[in-house]
Amino acid sequence: MQSITALLTQKIANAFLACGYDQEYGTVVFSKTSFSQFQCNGALAAAKRHKRNPMDIAHEVKATVGQQAFFTVDVVNPGFINLNLADDFLAGYCSQMLQLDQLGFEPSVNPLSIIIDYGGPNIAKPLHVGHLRSAIIGQAIKNTARFMGHTVVGDVHLGDWGLQMGMVMAMFIKSDEHLASLINQNRTENLIVYPIAIQDLETIYPQASALAKQDNLFLAECRRITAELQKGNETYTALWRNIVRTSVADLKKNYAKLNVDFEEWKGESDSQPVIPSMVDDLKQRGYAYPSEGALVVDVALPTDTSPIPPLILSKSDGASLYSTTDLATIIQRKSQYEPDYILYVVDKRQDTHFQQVFRCADKVGLTQPDLRLEFIAFGTMNGKDGKPFKTRDGGVMKLSLLIDLIVAESQTRLQTVSTSTISAGSEQAAIAQVVGIAALKFGDLINARESDYIFDVDKFTAFEGKTGPYLLYSAVRIKSILAKAAVQQIPLTEAIQVNSAHERALLLKITELYDVIHSTFDKRMPNVLAEYVYSLANLYNSFYHESHVLNEVDQAIQRSLVSIMSLSLKCIETCVGLLGISVPDRM
Repeated sequence: MQSITALLTQKIANAFLACGYDQEYGTVVFSKTSFSQFQCNGALAAAKRHKRNPMDIAHEVKATVGQQAFFTVDVVNPGFINLNLADDFLAGYCSQMLQLDQLGFEPSVNPLSIIIDYGGPNIAKPLHVGHLRSAIIGQAIKNTARFMGHTVVGDVHLGDWGLQMGMVMAMFIKSDEHLASLINQNRTENLIVYPIAIQDLETIYPQASALAKQDNLFLAECRRITAELQKGNETYTALWRNIVRTSVADLKKNYAKLNVDFEEWKGESDSQPVIPSMVDDLKQRGYAYPSEGALVVDVALPTDTSPIPPLILSKSDGASLYSTTDLATIIQRKSQYEPDYILYVVDKRQDTHFQQVFRCADKVGLTQPDLRLEFIAFGTMNGKDGKPFKTRDGGVMKLSLLIDLIVAESQTRLQTVSTSTISAGSEQAAIAQVVGIAALKFGDLINARESDYIFDVDKFTAFEGKTGPYLLYSAVRIKSILAKAAVQQIPLTEAIQVNSAHERALLLKITELYDVIHSTFDKRMPNVLAEYVYSLANLYNSFYHESHVLNEVDQAIQRSLVSIMSLSLKCIETCVGLLGISVPDRM
């Protein structure tokens, strides 16, 4: 279905054209005031360009539009064109939304190929709170893009290469005599299946990192193993693959708790075969040159207001950096997917790095002919002290512990607000898990992407205000009423009526869905969708308190109320689903 703003824009734009003005002045948007449902401000812009009174232009457009069956036009100072829908049209439009798949949302006629790089965990390290935002923002953008009909691939882009891997392997070998023996005997068939517990991985790296700072011999051994791995040594490669497999299995389990998934589980290691030829090419074409022992590419521009350092392709010892693997990964992604966009959902503190990578990619022709690279920056999750969230002892909290914390608090809150009799045990725990994840994700996504925010478990788990539990509670309450309506055999006729101001306000908000989804994707801002669904839930609850569905004596009105509730539920579930949040059947 065409959005209502598109329908109205078509009418008003044609009127502007008929009056001798550009059609671009006819854009209609949802009104932010109570004076009208929709508004066009084009007469103000046209007046500046044509040196005319905006009120005269607005009245001219109104006269050209004339009498319309489905909307009315008014003109107010200083030249706003206000529009209001006929109730019958609004009701019919919403009835169609209820009947159609995806609420009538039409997929893009020119779908894009998009790769979203989000997640970014490191092998052999547990996910921590710093990984939360990339995962859930990236997933929300991916869900929205896919809903719009685009072809989207999510790539976790693992940190699975470099010195950190050499350190992990060196520490494993040092602390396990049997493993060391298998290494010395080059028993690759045993190394690939050697039992490695995720708990061991989580403790090995901190131990290795601490020892490497104190023991130069151990650090040298870490570097030797890293070099052997990068040369393709089969023995170390077998152990490395085992570590990666064990770590990825745990990562998938933890991401699944957040309703986050990826189509690609590639890492920095996958780009290594591309790097030598890429570096040689950049040297031959004169882009890369030696500087203080390193190999660099200048990316500064004459218009820069602050210094932008060169991108380093390789260090003096020939080692690659993140910038090297990022460039090589662009080459691989172009070859495999031919994407229109690659979106990088990463902490805003990495701005300089991506500025260097993107400029280098443009300069050397990696973005030709029409690949667009975007840095989707986000702020930090902070504690109540305004600093990045830490544990009580000042350490970085594991993401699994954060999830456990908010799920436990959600379970406590559920016991005081439950709308149904839920037996203690597995069902209660499962519902608490869903509510807790909703609390965590919505508490994050309601914030503007680039803003920092305060993690407040009490605020996030509340059943009132801008919270995930509030949205779920609203949706579950609708499910409960619809179930009772089914018992009373009230049919869902889809013949919606508008019989009150509350119904009109709710239905208008529902029709805004198409514009909100487009805005969410175009801005890469999930908070746009989060704010919308919160407003929708508020309007639904106002409607709910004014309606008496099960006791309504007029059957046509009763059926309409049931249809409005069903449509509201579909809209809420669609929105929270795009945000990566599930709705339980009861709470």
